[in-house]
Amino acid sequence: KLKLRPIIITLTIWFASCNECKEFDCFQTFPEISFHYLSNSNEDLLDGPTKKYNLTDFELFSIDELNNKYISDLRFTGQFSGQNAFITATIKNDILRNYLKVKGQLTDTLDFQFRLNIATECCGESLIITTTSLNNQTVDSYHILTLKERN
Repeated sequence: KLKLRPIIITLTIWFASCNECKEFDCFQTFPEISFHYLSNSNEDLLDGPTKKYNLTDFELFSIDELNNKYISDLRFTGQFSGQNAFITATIKNDILRNYLKVKGQLTDTLDFQFRLNIATECCGESLIITTTSLNNQTVDSYHILTLKERN
């Protein structure tokens, strides 16, 4: 029994060190989109002295052809480096049209085009947002979106 212990420990260390993927940075499985929420006079409504909304006031969702509702996971990021605060949404499906509700009121539509990132030896398949339209206007998907409060 004791003679096998050094061999098992050596094999465990060898297998752990041979994992080429352990430090490989993969895309997240589900795509994400981030947005600021500003007043019409460009005041940050998520943080700071002009804060008006909490994370729980927002809901981003989509509805499939069978009328099932899919709610995106939202997380809040406060102000940093002089930028406005923002919310990041994890889109949990590949439905193109999504809706934003603020305090229960439908305010915006977000349309996404997705690309499937093919699985590699180290990473599984993932979806990437390639194009975003906000209220039927194409916007830059690679930066944080700026959404304006609807009065």
